[in-house]
This record gives sequence, C-alpha cells and structure tokens, in this order.
Amino acid sequence: ASVFGVNLPDGIQVIKWNPGAATFTQPDTIIGGTWYDVDFNPSATTISPGEGIFVLNNTGVNTNVTFTGEVVQGSKTININPGYGFYSSIPPVSQDLTTNGLPTVNGLQYMTFTSGSYSQPITYIDGYGWSDTSFNLVPVAPAVGQGFVLLNPGSSTNWTRGFTVQ
Repeated sequence: ASVFGVNLPDGIQVIKWNPGAATFTQPDTIIGGTWYDVDFNPSATTISPGEGIFVLNNTGVNTNVTFTGEVVQGSKTININPGYGFYSSIPPVSQDLTTNGLPTVNGLQYMTFTSGSYSQPITYIDGYGWSDTSFNLVPVAPAVGQGFVLLNPGSSTNWTRGFTVQ
C-alpha cells in the first residue's frame, strides 16, 4: 500500500481481489501514517501495475489519493482470468481499452466503482463493439490510475501492452 504514501487520513483502507480464491482479501488500513493488516502488523501488501484495487474511505471526509511510483516501461503482460477480475491499465494513460490492446471476447463485461456506487456493465459484442445495457455503442476508457472490473466469460487470456515514456 506504500504506492499511496503515508499522508492519508487514518481509516483509509485498501482491499484487493484474490483471483485464485475468487474473494476479497482482508483490508489494510492506514493509522498514524503506517499501513496495517487486520492483525495490526505492518502491511506486506503489494500492488502490481495492472492490478485493480478498492480504496475505501471510512473517514466521512472527501480526500485526494495520489499514486506514487515509477512508470513501468517496456512490454508488460497481465493475465485476464475467467470470471471476475480487478484490473487497471499498466501505462498511465486514459485510452480506449480496445486501442490499449485488451483482448476482447464476446460477452466480456466492464464495470467501475466510484464513490460507493457501481456502473452498469458495458458488454463487448463481437462485430459491434462495447455496448451499454440499451445497446448504445460507448467508449471504454478508464481514467489514469482508475481500476475496473472485468467479467470474462471465456478462457484465460493475456493482455500485453508496451509503453515508453517520451
């Protein structure tokens, strides 16, 4: 959780998805500038490029979250598992996921969570594109640093993306 630094208010939590167990991990919480696991041990949680997470703000006050770290360059691959998965774009760009190289399969669904609410699923339809629940074509371009949920109805596939800072 150090990707967030230590300047967040006490009570902010980070929750990850465990694809192998198809469940959420226990939350890590920041208290007094230190991240702790549920047993109040210093957190050993890591967040990899391309991995989506939930940031839960239990403070009751709006707060800005700033991501820190080095931009990953070169060719990187994320495994897109069958079923639900929580992902993010590896390069720090807001770009349509199809243009960004996301492998699509008929029925693939994309969803986001913002401020405690979730978006309706946007579904990829072969030969048509990304469609909302009313069958309108819609762009799928998460913001820089925004995680998202994919529901993959197909088999495991790799999402490979190259990026170079210029």
